[in-house]
Amino acid sequence: MVENGNVLVPTMEVYTTGSPKNKTGEDQEGSTCNALLVDTTLVPHGEQPETEESADIFQVEEMVDDRMELIRKTRTTEGLTLENADYLNKATRNSTQRIYNSAWKKWTNWCRKQDPKVDATQYNVLKVIKFLLENKELSSQTLNGIRSAIASVWKVLHPLETPLADQEVIRSFFEAKRKQEVRIPSQEQLMIWDTDILLKNIKKKWLTNGDLELYELQKKAILLLSLATMARLGSDIGRLQKRDVLFEWNKERKISGVTIHFRLPKETQVKSVKIGLIDDSNICPVKTVHTFVERSAKLRSNLPESHTLWLAYCSGQNWCTKMKISIASPPYVCDFCDIYHLKGSLKYTL
Repeated sequence: MVENGNVLVPTMEVYTTGSPKNKTGEDQEGSTCNALLVDTTLVPHGEQPETEESADIFQVEEMVDDRMELIRKTRTTEGLTLENADYLNKATRNSTQRIYNSAWKKWTNWCRKQDPKVDATQYNVLKVIKFLLENKELSSQTLNGIRSAIASVWKVLHPLETPLADQEVIRSFFEAKRKQEVRIPSQEQLMIWDTDILLKNIKKKWLTNGDLELYELQKKAILLLSLATMARLGSDIGRLQKRDVLFEWNKERKISGVTIHFRLPKETQVKSVKIGLIDDSNICPVKTVHTFVERSAKLRSNLPESHTLWLAYCSGQNWCTKMKISIASPPYVCDFCDIYHLKGSLKYTL
């Protein structure tokens, strides 16, 4: 005798698609005798595992916006180690990398605002031209920087494609931009530094090196070294490292000159300058820089070997200020040599 009751649900369900219909009796409720399987296919009971879709790193917005990570990921995907990929990135100066990173984000933001959205990583010259034309009011330097930033990524992602700068339509755009862009030089650009007037006023403001505070002595040393070398204020003077200032001595153990190496010039790999003494010690760049190095020696004790010649936060007598002694940045150095700053502090006219 069959009794009514609960029926256990099997872990495998019957999949009857394409199978003939099963003929069973009318009274089947709760009966275990009617569990008849005819040409059935068993499938797992529960959630089916989803097929993993291949993740395209170039479609992730955070990845696309991060220019350096995009280049690094592409190179490691091609087989390079992370260390080797980072080494290749050093082919471009750090300051240029920062400019490219900012310019690349402008490109990706523009691509994202298009309807439909544009893939910023896809090699598409016509989209670049559209971007340039929509932003043609910007300066040629700014637009060329963005073009260079895009090219720096595309040459890694699409090494077999024609370089962006070699595309005829790109060259034509910048040629047209240069011909239509009239730049009248500013009053500052028209000024010429009269070195005699400048030296006269330096001597008047900062007469004796021994009487100057360290902060003022550093200003004087920067100005005299800039005049003596005619080096770039930012990339050369601003990044000059203390270890690359090599003083020379004569037989009497008196200072006779200095050799300076600029490690990161824009023009070449290393730029070297040799400077001798001049009769007037108050405006001698060699003696002024040497005095500054000697007086700042104790403040450099905790700085790395690669620290710059110039120091930030070296003014004042407060001990808290002295605890902040650090490397001076190029903008910090350039501020000393700004022409309007000089006109105000030295009170001379050109």
